[in-house]
Amino acid sequence: MLKGLLIAFSFLTIFPLKTKGYGEKELRNSVVFFPFVGFVEGVFLATMAKYTGLFFSSFLVSAFLITAVFCIRGIFHADGLADTFDALSYKGSGDYERDLRKRLEIMKDSTTGAGGVTAVVVSILLKFVLLREIVEYRDFFALIAIFSLSRWFIITVMYFGKPASTTGLGAIFLGKISSKNLLIATILPFIVIAYFLIVYKNLFILLAIIAIYGIIMLIKRSFERVFSGLTGDHLGAIIEISEILLILAFLLENKVWLSL
Repeated sequence: MLKGLLIAFSFLTIFPLKTKGYGEKELRNSVVFFPFVGFVEGVFLATMAKYTGLFFSSFLVSAFLITAVFCIRGIFHADGLADTFDALSYKGSGDYERDLRKRLEIMKDSTTGAGGVTAVVVSILLKFVLLREIVEYRDFFALIAIFSLSRWFIITVMYFGKPASTTGLGAIFLGKISSKNLLIATILPFIVIAYFLIVYKNLFILLAIIAIYGIIMLIKRSFERVFSGLTGDHLGAIIEISEILLILAFLLENKVWLSL
């Protein structure tokens, strides 16, 4: 169990935690700890926001949070977002097989095009603005929930998704997550959601999470249609998108639900 936890932290963050050699099966089984890694990440960011907010404006605190996220996870997910939107920005010729090969080639290219740069910039700007609003409401628990739930979303995508290729990072996870691991990975997000339902009697956030899950599944299907499956880059892109949607949901909770 400890090894799986260390593998999950090593995989999702830039911290080189020492683990003995492990294979694809052990990496795949470590997904049960993905929501916990997001939970720890959220606790760190929430603590940071709470105490830096005592001295700095919400603008600066939001900038600190964005910087901290990149310091924790590097460009792992952002790179996937950039590669995905680079490929999506390719207009296509109308020949599906030819366009498919071209889009997959674009995703493998080490350079980043205008589509990828635009996607990353828009993502950072949206997170900056939305996180600033969350900080102003001092809704620190939302930060914990956001990063934990986003990791659970990606596990469900892995569980139901199909790989675009038999090689690569996506092929290790997609369609190969066991029902048992999915169930175990659901425990922590379930507790987080139950907290809102019991403590705050807040149905809005539950409905919002269900809606976001539906959007994520639609994005998954769209990617599978365009790319004939999913890749590791798509998983990174979906995490980035789900985090933005979740921040927006908790912001709407503060602005709409709690004001009723």
